[in-house]
Amino acid sequence: MIWRQKIEATGAVELLPTEQALIVTGPSAPIEARSLADGRVLWTAKQATPVTPARVGSLLFAAEGQSLSAIAIDTGARVWTLPFDEPIAHVAAAGDWVIAVAAASIRCLQAKDGRQIWIKGIDEPTPLRPALDATRVYFAPAPSWLAAADLASGVERWRVPVEIAADDITIGRDRLFVRGYEPTVMGFSWVLFTPLVKTQTRGVFSLNARTGWVDWLLRPAIMIGKPAVDDNRVYLALLDNTVLSLDSRGARRWRRDLPDRAFTGPRVLGETVFVPLVSGEVAAIDRQSGTLTKRDPAALEIRPFQAFAASADARWVFAVMTDFGSSRTLSALRRR
Repeated sequence: MIWRQKIEATGAVELLPTEQALIVTGPSAPIEARSLADGRVLWTAKQATPVTPARVGSLLFAAEGQSLSAIAIDTGARVWTLPFDEPIAHVAAAGDWVIAVAAASIRCLQAKDGRQIWIKGIDEPTPLRPALDATRVYFAPAPSWLAAADLASGVERWRVPVEIAADDITIGRDRLFVRGYEPTVMGFSWVLFTPLVKTQTRGVFSLNARTGWVDWLLRPAIMIGKPAVDDNRVYLALLDNTVLSLDSRGARRWRRDLPDRAFTGPRVLGETVFVPLVSGEVAAIDRQSGTLTKRDPAALEIRPFQAFAASADARWVFAVMTDFGSSRTLSALRRR
């Protein structure tokens, strides 16, 4: 362990590692940047935001009501601020681009100065945060629809209906892995003219990133967090305390029982799939065989996870845990 610091944030916490600092955010606390060296606070934003920020290089993009700001990660200074005429629901960024989804529109902005490149109308905002690769943005123009548009021009390359309403998307080598739900109406009120009861059948599906064609659908499947992907497989942590490995065709390679429920999605580091558990333990599974590393209960220091994140190069691991006495601590570990 490199360092451990007490934090005052209450409610949900998200961690966003960058090369310059660790960003700590959540809907009930202002964004703050902490030093990678010792965890001390470098700067704190003026207000909290319920919208998860995004980052590109040395810039952090944060929504504040009906405005979007680019913040220098090393100093906290605002580089630019762009007013919107509607609340912002999602922010995503990659390369030279920033995507902002508002109540009735999706906009592409230039990351360095906030200049608007294009704007498109959408039927209504959905729980799906857009995902970006080098040339395209993948988003939901309406519930139960997915679309892909060129980042440089805004031209749609495909728009397809999907069987489940998407609420999370992960980009693989040439596929998109999407988590969602299928509402089922169980009754109807002719007086109110509205459905009486809805249940949700959750599932995961894969589609071709170039064409939008759905390759396979896994249902029912309640996935925890985001999947992990490598060149040939996708790894899913499921609510039934298992981890599932699937190949590009959706065929099962292995399924492994966990000693506790996953706290978040898996991480692939080398030949090992790591899964943080709600207990504070991290399960280690061989990527090829699905064999779970033997545990040593006497060596476990159990503190429940509140947040967990790894840097892009997997050298840094950060965790917020509930310490003894119910106080919260933020810890940093660095792999050799």
